[in-house]
Amino acid sequence: MTLVSENLSMSTSTQDAVVELRDLVKVYPGRGGGADVVAIDHTNLRVEKGSTLGIVGESGSGKSTLARCLLGLVSADSGVANVLGTDTVSAGQRELRDLRGRAGIVFQEPFEALDPRMRIEDAIGEPLRLHRGLRGKALEAKVVELMELVVLDPALRHRYPHQLSGGQQQRTNIARALATEPQLLVLDEPTSALDVSVRSEILSLLVTLQNELDLTYILVSHDLTTIRAVCSHLAVMYLGRVVEQGRVEDVLDRPTHPYTQFLLGSALSLDPDVKTPPPAVNEAGLDTKVDRNGCCFAPRCVATTDPGACTSTVPLLVQRGTTQLVACHEAGA
Repeated sequence: MTLVSENLSMSTSTQDAVVELRDLVKVYPGRGGGADVVAIDHTNLRVEKGSTLGIVGESGSGKSTLARCLLGLVSADSGVANVLGTDTVSAGQRELRDLRGRAGIVFQEPFEALDPRMRIEDAIGEPLRLHRGLRGKALEAKVVELMELVVLDPALRHRYPHQLSGGQQQRTNIARALATEPQLLVLDEPTSALDVSVRSEILSLLVTLQNELDLTYILVSHDLTTIRAVCSHLAVMYLGRVVEQGRVEDVLDRPTHPYTQFLLGSALSLDPDVKTPPPAVNEAGLDTKVDRNGCCFAPRCVATTDPGACTSTVPLLVQRGTTQLVACHEAGA
């Protein structure tokens, strides 16, 4: 994934870019006359063919909204979301339908993503009928082929979702997403609702499928272990903004932004004997209204040496080191 600074020209060639976001914005109206909620705040990202971009952040950071905006499942307010040559911000329904034949999504809750009234063969077969026009024996054969591809017993195709385990349900969702032979899969917390043992199986399956089918992945997750195991690149989000991005090993091993450091410091060790000190952060800042004219993390940050700059000027994503981009006035200072 090529990293592009916000203060540089965004006219970089998109020949190898499967996804390129430029100043993407999504705002939800406040409830009961309350303040609007800025879910995505002028986000820029680039994902190249064959890579896996992980997106991490706390709940409410905007990562799932970003995933849905990519495919036009949620309408962005402004900016550009170029996905496989289609700008999903300005595209009409016909263009979006065509795109969804080339890009799929796997959701967090496997059962909720399936129609409980549809048999498994119908759930997998639906995109084949809509996008490829398959019917009869050809449709049945393709459904069996897809079930075998995701290591799901074809004998289960006559069952309903509630008759399958969570892992089997998610394999069904993956088969359904692969039915139209997409180039891009957006994976929104695809294993978080599964048992630990099943998570490993699903992740191994996704890695195998990516290698066999030459897929590009965008993986939304809160699990840093999963991110390290599966992703090649990483973007860290906080309150709708990308604050750090780069190669996954660089960001996780040498985090530069104070929020990334806080996020990694919050992860519990698998060893119960390891006592991790609480990360340094101003929790009182959680009750402070974020000033969108400055750094979104400023109210909680304890690293600032110039509070005035942090609260009055939005930091741009700029190059730090050889592969990382960081949006912080203090980083590298």
